[in-house]
Amino acid sequence: MLRRLRHHFRTVIVAGLLVIIPIWITFMLLQFLVRRLDGVLGPQVPRFFSLLGYQVSEIPGLGIIIMILGIYVFGLFAKNLFGRQVVNLTDRVLGKVPIVRTVYMASKQLLETVAL
Repeated sequence: MLRRLRHHFRTVIVAGLLVIIPIWITFMLLQFLVRRLDGVLGPQVPRFFSLLGYQVSEIPGLGIIIMILGIYVFGLFAKNLFGRQVVNLTDRVLGKVPIVRTVYMASKQLLETVAL
């Protein structure tokens, strides 16, 4: 009885961790990217708008907007013929670097498996 309860508890905890950890890693990565973009672009926005004659102190969420636009632009680029050639070249080059090859190919394969 105690052994079965311990086994049940262990499997449920592992299942919970397998769900929570990828979500947490994704959240932390997105938070890092948004903060970096806000940190880099945040001070530039008031300067840009002041050149246009507007007084703007800060635009909250600018990092998210820039990130979505960046992903969209990369997607447009990757869908055309020249972009596909660049992606294939990148795959070949990164496929020759020992440690990078393992990480890059594994993440690419995972994303291709999960992609719609």
